[in-house]
Amino acid sequence: MDGESEYLFRHALVRDAAYQLLPPRSRAVLHRAALEVLQSLLPGDAHALSLADHAARAALHLPEQAAELGRRELELLVRAAAYAEREFRNAEALAASQRIRNHAQATEAERIAALMQAGFVLRGMGHRTECTALWVEARARAQAAKDMGTALRAMGALADMDAEDGRIEQAEHAYREVIRAAEAAGKHALVGTAWGSLGSMYRNIGRMDEAEKAYNKAIEIARRHDTERAVGIRLGNLGLLLLDTGRPEQAEAAMREALRIARDAGNRRSEHLVLGNLAIVLDRLGRHDEAETALRACITMAEQIESWPLAAAARGNLAKHLLRRKRYTEAEQEFDLALPLLRRSGNRRHEGFALAGLADLHFRLGRLDESERVARQGLEIAHEIRNPHSAAALRGLLAVLRAARGDPDGARPDLETAVQDLLDQRDEPAALAIREDFNQACALARRWA
Repeated sequence: MDGESEYLFRHALVRDAAYQLLPPRSRAVLHRAALEVLQSLLPGDAHALSLADHAARAALHLPEQAAELGRRELELLVRAAAYAEREFRNAEALAASQRIRNHAQATEAERIAALMQAGFVLRGMGHRTECTALWVEARARAQAAKDMGTALRAMGALADMDAEDGRIEQAEHAYREVIRAAEAAGKHALVGTAWGSLGSMYRNIGRMDEAEKAYNKAIEIARRHDTERAVGIRLGNLGLLLLDTGRPEQAEAAMREALRIARDAGNRRSEHLVLGNLAIVLDRLGRHDEAETALRACITMAEQIESWPLAAAARGNLAKHLLRRKRYTEAEQEFDLALPLLRRSGNRRHEGFALAGLADLHFRLGRLDESERVARQGLEIAHEIRNPHSAAALRGLLAVLRAARGDPDGARPDLETAVQDLLDQRDEPAALAIREDFNQACALARRWA
């Protein structure tokens, strides 16, 4: 142990010993004084959790002030939980949420809100089972308390999980029930949120016209009845759809507005997501250096805030970018980093995307057996989560592989079906790319024969 570390260790021991020598009431008075001074000196919510600690410790030995201090602790915990969630300080967010739920003075509404918030944090961390359990509990308690708004929010969150897991009919029914009930109750913001979620589900399963209508409905409602943050989220979603349907310039405009809103609000989670999506748009527009800069910024941001699911998704997107730029060694390194993180977080959708990219990489490096093995893994996930776009792209790749092995005539029907499926989903660039790969594979097969 060096001298500085030894000094710091002894200093901590002396501090703790001196603290324990103080009578309990004297300690409580000092905590109360610290609360008053620090709260006046430290505006904002960055220190709300430590201020809540001072309030809690003061309340322990100041019984005549316990009720007032307890309420202040609770108010600070609510602020701390919201701040920590925004900043991806997940451990702090979960700790504050747990304290709210256990607080003697918390109302049932505050406890239910804390359950919902903890669920969203756990979902961002990839803990799907735990977040689902919290939302189920929140829905039941909200229904018992006749809190229609929170019950519908929980129902929508659970529908999101159904959609991600491929239970499409169940999710669609739940979203439409939320819309119907929220409209009847005059809860316009919830109506907009449900339309936005429905749009995302439609987009993920290739129902693009329905998705666009749902997104535009969600944006219209958000502009009239919700926050700027809600507008930004829905613009970002619409931007992805515009990109998928061959309108990259419009997609960039939507993404730029969404990014401005996220940065103006200081919302790092939204900024991260929009920046990653903007990178995809820039790549499609041929501005590859800008796209790579944005993707690397996403990875750095996600790692700084210890959001490994977001970091994994960003690495997968960077790997696909590097693959398109024919930087195959770097792309393979990024796929190798992304896939274990995606599997650990349970993000099956992005795992499927990464496997599709890795299969394509193996094909371009001439590893036909590896390409087929990985493509079939990706196709299994695409069917599992009902993602027709990924399924079509992977069936197209398998047809290309069959042609490369010398059976172009046998592969052609599968190729034509895959191309038509992509065209039906209005992704002409992907359809043309697969057809070009097929033609090249046929030429190679003839040369090898």
